[in-house]
Amino acid sequence: ALSTPLPIAAAIVILIVNLGPAALTGIGVFLLVVVMFAIPAVLFMKYRKKSAIYTDKRIETMREVLNGMKMIKFHAWEDPYQKKIYEERTKESHYIFKCEWLTNLMYGAVFNLPLTSSMTTFLVFYAIGSESGSPGGIFASLALYNALTLVIAEFPMHLGYCTSASVSLERVREYLEAPVEDKKTEENIEAVDEKIDIKLANGEFEWETFEDNEKSNKFGLRNINLSISKGEFVVISGPTGSGKSSLLHAISGGIKKTNGTVFINGSSIFYGMPWIQSASIRENILFGLKFDPIF
Repeated sequence: ALSTPLPIAAAIVILIVNLGPAALTGIGVFLLVVVMFAIPAVLFMKYRKKSAIYTDKRIETMREVLNGMKMIKFHAWEDPYQKKIYEERTKESHYIFKCEWLTNLMYGAVFNLPLTSSMTTFLVFYAIGSESGSPGGIFASLALYNALTLVIAEFPMHLGYCTSASVSLERVREYLEAPVEDKKTEENIEAVDEKIDIKLANGEFEWETFEDNEKSNKFGLRNINLSISKGEFVVISGPTGSGKSSLLHAISGGIKKTNGTVFINGSSIFYGMPWIQSASIRENILFGLKFDPIF
């Protein structure tokens, strides 16, 4: 990359020596096309970032489908999930197509640049009635225009690599600059009874999403007040999607707390997914312990 200006400068000097001032027109066309590459380059970076967003959404949906295949089949949700995946893939393909279109446009401009530059130069060369050119100089000039083009021939490919690297580094930067998740529960609730193990006061929690639309509605819990005493057995019931698991995540610190206080006296264990051993019902209940019929 550091040696790139040297052949460009040498080619420009030799062109001016061979063809005189007329060579400046072809060089001007060459430089104009190179500068105009900034427009598709900016659009390419914009579309690449958009496609990465929809790629993440599609992968997230596919991961959700694979992890919850049993529930999807049980509730016959195949068609809605298929529609959702198709929509995300369509949006992703739309921006990928735009990126490929811009890449092909730049490749077309690059490979037509020697012809355009040399044609412009020779038209001006004969229009001004210059007689300084010789067949050797003209053929040498054609080769020099091809050499100039070879310098930027791989620009579209390098642009794609640099854009992908820029998007990846930006996502790594966002990850590294994200606030540290603090799962420690607060212990500053005033007048907490020693008999109380878990207490939530005016708690507000929400699931964090990574949507590009900042105004998107975030699912969460509002105005949660809960007090559980020592030795108390509590059952949380409700329909699917009512927030039972979210409440457990809120107590354990698994979702973002936006307001309120949480107090846990001691340690807590949270397991949201039922797990069954590939064994008999008795072995699943005993879990390795010796069977005691009297118990």
